[in-house]
Amino acid sequence: MAVLHAALAWRSSDEDRWSEWAFGDAQTLLAVRHWERDGWIASKLLFVPQGHAPVIRSLDEPGLRQHAHGIDPATSPVGPRLRYTHYPAGYLVPYALLARAGLDSAPAARQVALAFSTAALVLMFLLFARLVGTGSALVAVVFYGLSHGHVGFASSLANQPLDDALRFGFMLAVVRSTAPGPEGPSNRASIVVWLLGFALSLVSLDSVLFAFVWLVGWDLLQGRGLQWRRWLAYACAPAAAHALQVAQNVWYLGVPDAVSDIVGTFASRHVTALTGARHVDPFVAAGVMLDHLLRPSFLIDASLLTYVVHRRYLLDEDDPALPRPGLVALMAVAGLAFPLVLPMAALMPYQGRQLGPFAAALVAGVAASLAHEARRFRSGRPGAAGRGSAIYLVVAGGLLIALGVTLVMGAGRALVAPGPDLPDAPLARQIAALQTAHAAVIMDRGGFVSFQSIRWAPGHPQISPLIEVLAGRRPVLCFDDPAALARDLGLLRQRAAAPFSPVVVARDEETMARIVRALVAARVIRGRPPVVELWHGRRAAALPACLE
Repeated sequence: MAVLHAALAWRSSDEDRWSEWAFGDAQTLLAVRHWERDGWIASKLLFVPQGHAPVIRSLDEPGLRQHAHGIDPATSPVGPRLRYTHYPAGYLVPYALLARAGLDSAPAARQVALAFSTAALVLMFLLFARLVGTGSALVAVVFYGLSHGHVGFASSLANQPLDDALRFGFMLAVVRSTAPGPEGPSNRASIVVWLLGFALSLVSLDSVLFAFVWLVGWDLLQGRGLQWRRWLAYACAPAAAHALQVAQNVWYLGVPDAVSDIVGTFASRHVTALTGARHVDPFVAAGVMLDHLLRPSFLIDASLLTYVVHRRYLLDEDDPALPRPGLVALMAVAGLAFPLVLPMAALMPYQGRQLGPFAAALVAGVAASLAHEARRFRSGRPGAAGRGSAIYLVVAGGLLIALGVTLVMGAGRALVAPGPDLPDAPLARQIAALQTAHAAVIMDRGGFVSFQSIRWAPGHPQISPLIEVLAGRRPVLCFDDPAALARDLGLLRQRAAAPFSPVVVARDEETMARIVRALVAARVIRGRPPVVELWHGRRAAALPACLE
């Protein structure tokens, strides 16, 4: 694991080597810039996934919202809006504190994310060591640490690393809270459980259902019965955290729009026949999650079958290194809770981590069962199974070899993979180098081709957040029509509370001439501004000082 951390740290030091969730990583860097420049309270402690300039606060006003990249109009009836309200923003706090210390670069932030991911592996080891012993725990952690679900997102600047650390910390605290001691179960551990549940709900939605199912299931697995009061007390933790998020949304949107936003977003993520949208089967979503955890995922299915066969037909005596069926089942149910409630959201590539503990327990069980059978043969007592035990040794050994090769090759590919393919990254870097008197706002017509969505708002493609990061974390507003560019620039000038410097980017000289004519016709400028030629014939013009 230390070698893996060092390899990931080396990869993360490259400015252009993003995680598998590069989209979310870039949005985090953009949001942190807003928190640092405008203040946490002025940002309403909400996610602002857009380049920074004071004037873009006007994008929340009617007539300019088509440029706002926060609330997605495809998932909420109140979108588009500048700030993103569909996810807890607590995971931004560590990166915002880092920026406050003057370290707001992508490589520096990735090292923090990687520290959370490695802490998650340590907590996972401590958890499994209590459940199945150190040997099986080591196998489980090696499997999960090398899986695509971990390696692909270990340095992500989105919520995944912190979510993982808090989830395994919560699971461990739950186990410790029920462990008998000289004076009974630990009250201190119970307090830690509540605090971790609260913190988890402040930074993520992904593992909240997992955590609560684990809490309830562990009590039942331990034969503690229906602990209603205990469960209700712990349920207050996520309830309080999400109540704070609702209060933030109301603070930003007002009560009617906040309610519409919450209802519309849940319906779009749940996606059942009742919503009128296409149906997503939860078990199909679970299969996709396994594919995102390990490729090919049939090795996980084979591990399940192998482990079931051993316990049903070959196991001759109890072995504490073998995960109990109830424990494996509990981890499966906890991991499936998310796709059962929000199957559409479960299709996200990082959600494979939800089934990580389940798959890791299976693989640890196969390794422990192999060791169990090997000990029987060495002792000269292969048992009644006889030939079946010998066959099992060959099958389980081959499966573990296949898993090991798959994990190492997959992790190796992830470590050497290049960054995202952004055809106009050189153009974005040239834009970042342009000097302007005030905060720059990029107005683009055909210069960029790296979009997150071309259907965000009619006539206004949504630029990739990676491009905004490369453009100096400046806002990039995109247009299909030069007349719309002139109109919206005029509105920005009228509503701006602070001066800004518009920079027009065009695909070629002819497009720039059309934009200039539209700006003159709208009385936004007089005459032709100086134009510079950039990458691949693109043109850029910083508009006259009267706009500044």
